[in-house]
Amino acid sequence: MMGEIFGGARKVIAWLGEEAEDSKAGLQVASNLLRVMARYPSTHLNNINLESHGLPKPGHKRWQALGAVLRRPWFSRVWVIQEVVLSSRVEVACGQVTLSWEEMEQLIHHLDCPSPNVSNIIGTTVSLELPFKRINRIRVRHQLAGLDQKQDDKTELFDLLLVSRDFGATNPRDNIYAFLELGAHNVNPDYDKDVRDIFMDLAAHTVSSLREPSCTNNYPAALFGPQYTGGSYASEKYFLNRPRREDKFFRPMIMLSCAGVFNQSLSLPSFVPDWTVDSKVRPFCFWGSEKYHAGGDALPEMGLHPKSRLSVCGKIFDTVRLAGCTNLDLSEPADAKEKRVRIAAWFGEGRTMAASSHSPYPPGMSSFVIATTTAYDRILRWNELSGVEAALDSSNPTYATFIEYLECPQGSTPSSYHSSLMGVAVGRVFCLTAGGYMGLAPYGIQEGDVVFVALGGDIPFVLRPVGEEFVLLGECYVYGIMGGQVMLMEELPVQDVRLR
Repeated sequence: MMGEIFGGARKVIAWLGEEAEDSKAGLQVASNLLRVMARYPSTHLNNINLESHGLPKPGHKRWQALGAVLRRPWFSRVWVIQEVVLSSRVEVACGQVTLSWEEMEQLIHHLDCPSPNVSNIIGTTVSLELPFKRINRIRVRHQLAGLDQKQDDKTELFDLLLVSRDFGATNPRDNIYAFLELGAHNVNPDYDKDVRDIFMDLAAHTVSSLREPSCTNNYPAALFGPQYTGGSYASEKYFLNRPRREDKFFRPMIMLSCAGVFNQSLSLPSFVPDWTVDSKVRPFCFWGSEKYHAGGDALPEMGLHPKSRLSVCGKIFDTVRLAGCTNLDLSEPADAKEKRVRIAAWFGEGRTMAASSHSPYPPGMSSFVIATTTAYDRILRWNELSGVEAALDSSNPTYATFIEYLECPQGSTPSSYHSSLMGVAVGRVFCLTAGGYMGLAPYGIQEGDVVFVALGGDIPFVLRPVGEEFVLLGECYVYGIMGGQVMLMEELPVQDVRLR
């Protein structure tokens, strides 16, 4: 019913709230910025030409006020996505100031993009991207689908959940139900149903797609393509480059990447994502895992069993012998010096482990190179490894986005600097296997956990044995086996592991 209301409305007003935190001054900057873009459409704003266009210099409190408006709670509520996506005309109001959705889109296009003055060695803004951008991506996808007469199906519900996982809802069931008007699904809303059963049913539906014909119109690339994001969303390359013949195998593997007991607050089977909480670690696929094929070219095999069990076919590769204990939760309040100390301790654990892990690696590789490659192989080339230590010096910080650069007082370190710098390392620790392989796995793993490579999977998983079954802990990058090497090890049998 709500979908019909929003779809039939002539206009929907998104109310951000009354004026506060100098929001009026921030919105005045937004209006000035829109005028500059209208008058000089080809101008690329940067830290040098701002004042020449009548805009505040970087670090001015008016940029901070605008940033506060763009991060208001309204943008992070799950139900607003339906309001915006289904409405043909949307206006955003804050106090006495109103902007059209299209004007907001122009602002975000210029402000939520990589900073033009310095480059981030990670090159990603996944954890910093403004919620508006993700809402708009779904909106544009929905609009284009309506224009395509050949496309009569909706985006898969699972794909919508991936984009909006950290959005909030008062009722946890609404993390699913808020998308029923937008996504393809087999869900019947029932507010009397236990939320754990709802999440379990969705997981079962996702696994069942392995036995269904692939439907390329529902391919997730439409939500992550650069035509919608300006090329800033790190996962777009992965979704766009993934071969479409693998569409029906894609979601079950990503489901496992989003699950694991360390990413759950509800009592759920370890293979079922908990959609009420954001992931403590960002799944590797969101950083672009298309360069890896740890599970080879075989097709994934998995199936549900009674008592909420899931069997996954693959190979148990090795056992964890050592695991780091320094948690890089860099979102916690701390000054730059304290964060540098924590990062140094984290990296020191890796170098210590690497010093005893030379057996599977080329002779002469230093512990620094082994540890650094384990942490940064995904994003650095060999000639860039020396830049890691220098980049940890926050006296010359990088900024993930232009708006962050504009907000941050000159000479200070942005609060998100270290989190952005460390990228996939946040929430993960170094580990060393019994066979001498270095890995990067979720904080909380321990000696005796096993590394498992699923058939057809890009990234290995780390599991905890419980009797004859296993508990899924999360993904695990292992240096030296990411290209399918395990699938060629004939001494390791292919077997079904049962997850609980």
